[in-house]
Order: sequence, then C-alpha cells, then structure tokens
Amino acid sequence: MMYTNLPFYGPFFIRIGLAAVFLLFGAQKMYAASQGSAEIQLILSTSFYEVPFQLASLLNFGIGIVELALAAMLFLGWYTRLAAAAGTALIVVIFMSIIAKYGLNFDPTISRDLGLIGASAGLWFLGGGKWSIDNKRTA
Repeated sequence: MMYTNLPFYGPFFIRIGLAAVFLLFGAQKMYAASQGSAEIQLILSTSFYEVPFQLASLLNFGIGIVELALAAMLFLGWYTRLAAAAGTALIVVIFMSIIAKYGLNFDPTISRDLGLIGASAGLWFLGGGKWSIDNKRTA
C-alpha cells in the first residue's frame, strides 16, 4: 500500500548523511593536514615522478575546502544537485586514483566509497527534497 499523501523526505536524510561525511573528511584535511598531504603524495607519486610535498599540501587544502563547502551546501539543501554532482565527481576521482595506484584489494574503504558514490549520484537526480532551500526557492 502506497502512502501518496506523505511528503517525500528521503533526500533530506541522504543530504544530512553526505553532509556529515564531507564535513568529517574536510575537517580531517584541515586538522591533520600533514597526514592528508602525505597520503595524496603517496597516491600521486609514481616510480618515475615524486609529487612534491608542497603540491600535495596544496591539493589537500583545496580538496578540504571543497569538501567543507559541499557539506554546507548539502546540509542546507542549497544548490543540492550541483553539490551532489560535484561530490560524485570528487569521490569518483579519489576512488579511481586509489584503484589505479593499489588495485582492487578489497579494502573496506572501497565499499565505503562505492556507497558514497551511489548516495551522491542518487541525490544528484533526486534534488534537495522537501526540507531544503532549493524547495523554498522553487515554491
């Protein structure tokens, strides 16, 4: 039996969950900057070229700022589709860079990233939902 009179609140819960993840990842990049920079340097360096730590630090800081901005946008439901599309792209790039470097070794972070990609892509198509600034702008 379908309850068609009930408003659709699913996007709200996806938004809040993704906002929390992006907030935690962004905050980690700001507060443990050397750890994030070292991880980026390790992932991007090859046997032919080692990424300078300064470049890795700049990338770490930039990604952290983007993640914090995405967290705020998703939490508020402000330009939700844009934020979800950017979040999907960011997670896919990070996921693919880790797979390219280490391969599919069934690390638990792989399944986490796949779940985040699915949630972010789903929100990209669903939009902000009932409790969002996007909903107030179109009403």
